[in-house]
Amino acid sequence: MSEAMGGLPERWAWATLEDIAQWGSGGTPKADIDAYYGGDIPWAVIGDMRDRALYCTRQSITQGGFEASSAKWIPKGAVLVAMYGASIGKLAISGIPLTSNQAIAHAVPFKGGVSEKYLFWYLYGQRERLIGAGKGGAQPNISQNVLKRWEIPVPPLGEQRRIVEALEEQLSRLDAAKASAARSLQRIDTLGSTLLMTALAATSKVTTLKDSLSAPLINGRSVKTMENGFPVLRLTALKGGRIDLGEFKEGAWDADDAHPFLVEKDDFLISRGNGTLSLVGRGGLVGEVGSGVAFPDTMIRARVAPEVVVPEFLSLIWGTRAVRRQIEGSARTTAGIYKVNQKILESVEFPLPSLEQQLAIVRRREIELEQLAAVRNSAEHALRRARALEKALLRKAFSGGLVPQERSDEPASALLARIAAEREAAKPVRKAAKRAARSRKATAADPVATTKTAPVPTPSPSASVQQELFVQ
Repeated sequence: MSEAMGGLPERWAWATLEDIAQWGSGGTPKADIDAYYGGDIPWAVIGDMRDRALYCTRQSITQGGFEASSAKWIPKGAVLVAMYGASIGKLAISGIPLTSNQAIAHAVPFKGGVSEKYLFWYLYGQRERLIGAGKGGAQPNISQNVLKRWEIPVPPLGEQRRIVEALEEQLSRLDAAKASAARSLQRIDTLGSTLLMTALAATSKVTTLKDSLSAPLINGRSVKTMENGFPVLRLTALKGGRIDLGEFKEGAWDADDAHPFLVEKDDFLISRGNGTLSLVGRGGLVGEVGSGVAFPDTMIRARVAPEVVVPEFLSLIWGTRAVRRQIEGSARTTAGIYKVNQKILESVEFPLPSLEQQLAIVRRREIELEQLAAVRNSAEHALRRARALEKALLRKAFSGGLVPQERSDEPASALLARIAAEREAAKPVRKAAKRAARSRKATAADPVATTKTAPVPTPSPSASVQQELFVQ
C-alpha cells in the first residue's frame, strides 16, 4: 500500500493499524435467552453505524448477557469498523462507553500516537479498498488480522490536528452540496407524481383492472434453466414501468410449451412476489417485440382492452401512490415474501379519463419526463462531482498536501518509537491481565457472582487495568 500511495513528507512515517491502536471485537449473547437482552449496557450492531459519533444504540444487553458472551466494553473515543457483508468499512466513533457484536471491530488509539479523528477519516477514505479486501461468497468479510496489517501514513501529532480541522471544514461543505443534490432528486420524483395526480384530478370515473382487460389475467409458468433453451424473462426485466426484453434466461421448454406465455407488444407484466413490499405488484409495459420470449411464474400478464384503456396510461397510473397503497395493503406475506394474486390485482381501482384524455395525459407526461430528466441529470452530475471532490480531498489530506508542515512538530518516527517501547515494556502486564481475565470469566460462571465490569478510557500501552479490558 505504501508503494501504491507513493512517498510521504519528511516528518511522516508509515505504520500499521496494529502499531497505533489496541484492537478488539465484540460478541453476541445467545439470542434465545431473553434475560440477556434489554439491560442497561449499550450494544451496537452494524445498523447503528452512520459514519459519525455513536451516542445511542437500538439494542442493549444485561450484565448476564455481557458475562456469558465475548462482548467487551469499548471506551468513549474508540473507532468502530464494520467487518461483514455489504457494510464493510462503515464507521463510527463511540460517543459513550458501549459494547458491540462480533461484526464490529474497535480500535482504541494509543495516547500520544494517532488521534481517533485522524484514524476515522483515514479509514473513511479507505472504504473502497477495505471492501475489495473482503473474502467470502454471498457474505464477504474482513478480519481483525486484515485491519491490523493495514498500513497508515502517520504525520506528527500537530499536523494530524491541522489535517482533521481542515478536512472536516471542507467535507462539511461537500456534505451540504451532496445533501442539496439529494433533495433535488427527491423533489423531482415528488414533482413527477404531483403533476400526474393534478392531471387526473378532474376525472370522476373510476374503473378496476378487471373491467379494463381484453382477456383474463394469466400467471406465468415455472421453468428450469437449460443451455440453448427457449428465452424466458427474468424478474429483473421489470425496470421503471417498462420491460427490458434483453433480461432473459434460457428455459427448459420448447416453442410449443412457451407459446401460451409469449409476450406481445402492449402486454403489461406484473411481479407476483418480492421480499420488499414496495416492489411487489410493480408492473412494466412491453414495447416492440422481436424474437419470441416468454414470461415466467414470477409475473402475471395483463392485456387491456385498447378501446377502454391506453396501455401507456395503465403503465403510468400503475405506479401512482393510490395504486401502490391498494397493492401493498392487500399483499400477503409467506416466509418473508410479499405476494399478490390475480384476485387482488383485478380489484385494483384507478381513475379512467376518456381515451382522448388518456392520450393527452400520456403525451404531456412524456414531455414532463424529458424536462425532469434534464434536471435530474444536472443534480446527479452535481452529486457525482461532490463525491469525486471528496475522494480527491481525502487523498490530498493523507499524502501531506492539505496543510503545511511545521518544523517544530515532533517527527512521527519518534512518537511511533515511543509507543513501541511502551508496548514492549507492557508485555508482562498484559500477560497478567490475561490471567486475571480468565479468572473473571470463571467467577462470572458462578451465579452468586454479580460484580459489574465498568468501561474505562482510552488505553495507554503501559496501563495495566486498561489492557485487561482488551484481552482477546
